[in-house]
Amino acid sequence: MTSRPAATAFPAATVMAFRPSPAGAPTPEVFLVRRNLRMAFFGGAHVFPGGRLDPGDRDPDASAWCSGADETGRGMGDLDALEATAYRLAAIREVFEESGILLARDAAGRWAYLASPRESGLDRLRQAVHSGALSLREALRPRGLFPALEALIPIAHWVTPEVEPKRFDTRFFLVPVEGSSGALHDEAEHLASAWMTASAALASFDRREIVLAPPTWRLLKDFESCASWAEVERRARACVIQRIQPRFVQENGEDLLVLPGDPLYPAPLNEQLTPPTRFRRDPDRWQPI
Repeated sequence: MTSRPAATAFPAATVMAFRPSPAGAPTPEVFLVRRNLRMAFFGGAHVFPGGRLDPGDRDPDASAWCSGADETGRGMGDLDALEATAYRLAAIREVFEESGILLARDAAGRWAYLASPRESGLDRLRQAVHSGALSLREALRPRGLFPALEALIPIAHWVTPEVEPKRFDTRFFLVPVEGSSGALHDEAEHLASAWMTASAALASFDRREIVLAPPTWRLLKDFESCASWAEVERRARACVIQRIQPRFVQENGEDLLVLPGDPLYPAPLNEQLTPPTRFRRDPDRWQPI
């Protein structure tokens, strides 16, 4: 039997947005949205906001309406300038569409962020961008705002396994949102959202209260021990980014998802990940083991 060619992996961008704990605790909180159960890709799971690149994200004129366009290649040396900019623009657009968090500056360099989760003017603007009625450029220009490309710190690169019918080539970014008093979810692709510390999210997963996709679980684990934004930023800027494409394998009758460096997924020493490097398929989740 001839094997079916792997589906195209669509470029996508995802954002880990951290804010200080409103309770005054030093440990920062990360924003998670819960995907609609009807979604084919990790329906019901808690994930970071993000999505596919749109054609409009590939804008060769980005330097005319974005902040930090000359820094887009930082941490993304495997991409040309246009593609690196496109991933960052997609990240900013998607996090705005899905959470209302606006990663932009005004002409004086001040952060826009999000004044209020349900501030009517901003929410209408978000909905217009989300529906495609306005491009991000058309939405921000009248307000004198510039997407802050330089604020995004690249931290990871994951590609969906080849056997999946729907695949994504996803770049993960991290960003602080100290000026954000809240966030919202779009009530369509996502039906719930929450700010929580990485350790609280992982504990909730362990109690089977929420489901986390393997990349989400792995990145939360990477930042779990960070007790302040300074520690989060240091760890983010020290990330060695490699292309991670998990594999599906079977062992002793179990379905496993394995990462480079696992005994079932040999990889060169410089491409091996630290344990855990495998997830077991349970009825409703991928469980790290």
